[in-house]
Amino acid sequence: MPSPPNPKPCSDTMRPARCLGMCPERERSERQKQGRLHRLELVTGAAVKEWRRPAAGCEAVAPAELRPPAVLLQTVRHLMEKVVPRAELGPEPEPWPVVHDFVMDRLRSVRQDLSAQRLGGDAAAAILEQSLRFLLTGPLWLGRPPSYHPRPREPGSIDAQVRECFSRLLATYSEGEHKNQAEFEALALLYDLGSDKALHRALQLPARIQDSPEMKLAFSINHALAEGNYVRCLRVVRRLPFLESCAIYRHISMLRHRLLRAFSHGYSCRNCRYPLQTLVELLAVDSQDIAADLCQQHGQQVTGDWVCFQKSSYRDPDTNPGLKELELVTRKQGNRTRSSIIQGHRVTVTEL
Repeated sequence: MPSPPNPKPCSDTMRPARCLGMCPERERSERQKQGRLHRLELVTGAAVKEWRRPAAGCEAVAPAELRPPAVLLQTVRHLMEKVVPRAELGPEPEPWPVVHDFVMDRLRSVRQDLSAQRLGGDAAAAILEQSLRFLLTGPLWLGRPPSYHPRPREPGSIDAQVRECFSRLLATYSEGEHKNQAEFEALALLYDLGSDKALHRALQLPARIQDSPEMKLAFSINHALAEGNYVRCLRVVRRLPFLESCAIYRHISMLRHRLLRAFSHGYSCRNCRYPLQTLVELLAVDSQDIAADLCQQHGQQVTGDWVCFQKSSYRDPDTNPGLKELELVTRKQGNRTRSSIIQGHRVTVTEL
């Protein structure tokens, strides 16, 4: 009995890229005939290649469908300079959820072409860096920041895309020097706060990276977490710039939760009262109302401007408290536009 024919293998070599437009002509024509050009493609006057799930059998992508590095960079620049600002410009800006979903899909398509050609170097680093800035900040602007979840997320989720981008970017950094490496090594460490694997990798980096202001802040928070010093963790979080705050935000509820658990044990006394305003500062929240709500979710009694911590009444909340409290992060954006942040215009981190 003859063996069944093997399916066409995935490409494992560099493939020539011959598509010189942001969208292959075949796809643009097809989507135009079907009325599937996105509104943002119509208003900006440029179609951009959609992300498509790889076909069964993993056939190699035709060269005419692949965009070379220069075109991929041009596509990212178009998304950041022409599409993202649509959410902020004019009397009737586009809703951010519409812009966010469109850009996320098109950036995923850019990375798909990048992967198909096995591209590295400065072009790959620039694309992956801007992808990460977008993926880390986008959910905060949606008002739905990602929460910490120890189990793997489904493929295509924001968390999965962030991890994929970090994995590929850090591998690219290992091949040579890049000007933004310290920034993104720190972001990776903050995103995986408390991970032994992430910390071990960071400790193997060259001294010039480890000694950068960005890495010093990231190491400081990791060390404070390892020591159970949640007050110091949140104090340093207050000092983080906007992008770093976006990266660590999914862990902030955990830090506040552990701080309140420690206080409920350490200050448990029937006649002991703790000032609520001091707790506002330690929890890095913006008002006494938010601090009081967090305490009550943990079973602690709040009377006026005071908290009475009781170990016996402590309880773990059913949901992650504080996830909708975004001021700690969003106010750090200042007057900078979303486009400028994603493209890398940032506030310099001060030395510890």
